[in-house]
Amino acid sequence: MMPVLPKLTYRDHKEKWKNCQLCTLCKRRRRVVLGKGKLPADVLFVGEAPGASEDVVGQPFVGPAGHLLDRLVAGASNGMDLRFAYTNLIACIPKDESGDKVGEPEDKWIHACTDRLEEFLELARPKLLVCVGKLPAKWIPKKFGHAHFDSIIEVMHPAAILRAEVSVRSLLMQRAMVTLADAFSEIKV
Repeated sequence: MMPVLPKLTYRDHKEKWKNCQLCTLCKRRRRVVLGKGKLPADVLFVGEAPGASEDVVGQPFVGPAGHLLDRLVAGASNGMDLRFAYTNLIACIPKDESGDKVGEPEDKWIHACTDRLEEFLELARPKLLVCVGKLPAKWIPKKFGHAHFDSIIEVMHPAAILRAEVSVRSLLMQRAMVTLADAFSEIKV
């Protein structure tokens, strides 16, 4: 008879990955940015990578883009009793050798972080996975299919909304909120 393995907890997950050195990003980060929220989650938001605020605090979506995402989620959920969790494709801020933040995370960094992300997906077991931005929307379905969640959507990254011209920001925010509200209404709690 096979022994029953203990169920993984978020505490175990944090302990396992808090000093990760699977790629070169470990040399330039302040903190490993794992995940936050209520686990298991009804909705899991997956972004690209931590930014400067996240690198300091050690949690995803805590900077200006995270604050906008919070506003979008609050407006879209409209009082629904849903459990939300947040993470990124990679857990370390992507910086080059000189310490400057680079744009989109490189494939090698995403691949190095795949086991960590899959473990978080198992902990979260979301009904809905929200890809925050184009890179997660391109990468997650290809790597994981629907193995850990029932449905998947993409929303424009709040950082991209904040970078947009002032004249279109309101429209982009409304579009993201409607997309989220429609997806949230389909969740069977």
